[in-house]
Amino acid sequence: MKLRLPLILCFLCGLIMIVQFFVPHPPFTKLYDTMLEWGIIISIPALVIGLSSLLKLHYTRIIRKTPNMPYSIVVFVSMIVMAVVGLAFGTG
Repeated sequence: MKLRLPLILCFLCGLIMIVQFFVPHPPFTKLYDTMLEWGIIISIPALVIGLSSLLKLHYTRIIRKTPNMPYSIVVFVSMIVMAVVGLAFGTG
């Protein structure tokens, strides 16, 4: 049940998005806008949790000097480069 419920929920959300794209009636458009707003609201904490988990994991690997330490350094450098490029050049 733990796996089935999220899959059903994702399938229904995807189905609603597809229907809204091909059948642009006002009820579907309103539902799409609501789902988009909720998606943005949910994605912010998910991004914070995922980023903090990733940083903690790779920071620990670097401090302990595990065999995979070079990959962790690559992750940190890549994150910094992507942040700098994103802030410097924007999205457009």
